[in-house]
Amino acid sequence: MYNNYYDYDYGYGRYDSMSDAQASGLIAFLLAYLFMFLVLAIGIYIATSIASMKIFQKAGLPGWKAWVPFYNNWIFLQLGGYNGALSLLSLIPYGGAIVLFILMCFSANEISKKLGKSDIFILFPLGVVSFGITTMIWLFMAGFGKSEWTDSLGKESLAKGTILGYATEEVPADEE
Repeated sequence: MYNNYYDYDYGYGRYDSMSDAQASGLIAFLLAYLFMFLVLAIGIYIATSIASMKIFQKAGLPGWKAWVPFYNNWIFLQLGGYNGALSLLSLIPYGGAIVLFILMCFSANEISKKLGKSDIFILFPLGVVSFGITTMIWLFMAGFGKSEWTDSLGKESLAKGTILGYATEEVPADEE
């Protein structure tokens, strides 16, 4: 039987296939886009790790912990007084990442208190509407600012080795 819909082009022409030049141009565009995305992602990871390293060092923790994926979120939550195992929520699709972000905001608020910042120091959660720019500003202000870590302010830190939290990993004086 004859079907009128498939043989009539409606004045737009046929779109059966893409030419080789169009296909190679599309592939080149997608590869360039992927490369730029990877460069941006690596740059953001390096910048947040550097700022987190400075925050961890202010708290008396080794800076290398900021460079380990997932573990850095674990320590960040512990510094804020929350259980670090909650960082594994990021492995749950959709809702887990949202809940983790909310906990990270609460942790950032507690870390701000320990660094002597006011309760209005809320640049971290505003990163949602600023595509992470204010979160980066918060990390760098907290890490590179002149404020010192005071563990007695805010919730008690659960991170082992912090200055006033648990026992630090220092060598006793008699073993030197």
